Amino acid sequence: MEALFVDYLVPLTVWLVPIAAVLAILGSVLKMAMTPKAALQTLIGVAVLVVIFFIGYSMSSDAVTSKQMTEFNVDAETSKFIGGALRMLYALFILVIVAGVWKAVSKLFK
Repeated sequence: MEALFVDYLVPLTVWLVPIAAVLAILGSVLKMAMTPKAALQTLIGVAVLVVIFFIGYSMSSDAVTSKQMTEFNVDAETSKFIGGALRMLYALFILVIVAGVWKAVSKLFK
């Protein structure tokens, strides 16, 4: 049974995941082409995410310890990229919390 997974299903997955990703992106692009107003909103959302990432990236340090270099194979650029991604995650988490509290408070006054 294990040979079935290793010999057939894992290689199949290696091919199916990229195919699914390409089809998902293609479907999104086609949907945007059909509805330009929704496309504009989507592109604005993506632009905001990119801006948040680059703010986090610019605030991140590229310091790497020798343990991180040897154990995790992380260089200065990778460290800065990871720091930017983490700062983006923290910023989005805080935005979600603030939006949830804002929604709850605004419902109280309606």
